[in-house]
Amino acid sequence: MALSRSLHRLVVATGTGALLAVGAASTAFADDGPPNYVENVQLSGFTIDVHSHLPVVTVSMDCVADASLVRIRLTLTEKTGNTAASSQQTAGASCVGGTSVSTDVSFGPQDGIFKPGKASVVGFVAANNGVTADDVESIPATDVRLRPG
Repeated sequence: MALSRSLHRLVVATGTGALLAVGAASTAFADDGPPNYVENVQLSGFTIDVHSHLPVVTVSMDCVADASLVRIRLTLTEKTGNTAASSQQTAGASCVGGTSVSTDVSFGPQDGIFKPGKASVVGFVAANNGVTADDVESIPATDVRLRPG
């Protein structure tokens, strides 16, 4: 009987220790997400070529750490009266920690014709170093004005 109680205590102690170790590892993993590669993402330079009707949006960001791949995905939508134009584009860049980067995203024709005036942009920037998970910075829906450029 004494042996079985000792064995029971050993199993309970070992099981509890294992659970604590798994819990600590899970917490450490949750706190150890992808590094912060970019921050302070800004949209600017909302221009449109009045002949080709192709808009360009400039995205700038601060590089906190080296990132070999920075993907920028934007959706530009414009509603004028009963007509609408929409285009989703992806651009790429790279980041060197401690610098700022600006990238132009050119929108090709996808659905409708863009004109100077009010529009909306939404999207995200995803950065990584080719090894870790993406650091994703959302770009919430932002009202802009496309200006002839």
